[in-house]
Amino acid sequence: MNKTSTVFCLKSAKIWTIRLFFHIMNREEYMTKDEKIRIEIFNRVSKELFEKEYEETKVGMGIVKANIIVLFIFAPIMYLIFKFYVKLYSIDDFINFLLDIKKFMFFIITSMVFIVIHELLHGLTWSLFTENGFKDVAFGFMWKYLTPYCSCKVPMKKGQYVLGLLMPLILLGIVPTILGFAMGSVF
Repeated sequence: MNKTSTVFCLKSAKIWTIRLFFHIMNREEYMTKDEKIRIEIFNRVSKELFEKEYEETKVGMGIVKANIIVLFIFAPIMYLIFKFYVKLYSIDDFINFLLDIKKFMFFIITSMVFIVIHELLHGLTWSLFTENGFKDVAFGFMWKYLTPYCSCKVPMKKGQYVLGLLMPLILLGIVPTILGFAMGSVF
């Protein structure tokens, strides 16, 4: 499965809209009903933007490559957080957390819940900037890659799109990390 972001820019006004679109290398026999609907919507919106003299710039990467990049970004950040936590508290606290099966299982289950919340935060933020709210947002899961996703069915301004991208990082990453350090909690 390939993930392609299409950026449209109106020549005269330099207004940016960004549209995220998932597709399976034009192999319809492997597409789900939802994927076919997203392609139809994408093609319709693209046509409308071209008619309004927007220019298209395709920026994309495969979902596997995207996940690998995220791991390379995530791992150093987690390492730094771990080192900072151990410096503030102790390695024993961290090891005790990992060895406590109830706490560890709670962490795993809570992480799964937070993945759903993560996608909902993307969608909720983007829905604030669309005409039809949540109706303009699509959620799904790519089983082949064990990857949930959220996409917006309509174009939006670059800042609005980026805010939607960053909202889970802010609310589920930065804020809880700061609170965790302040309260002396691994989790």
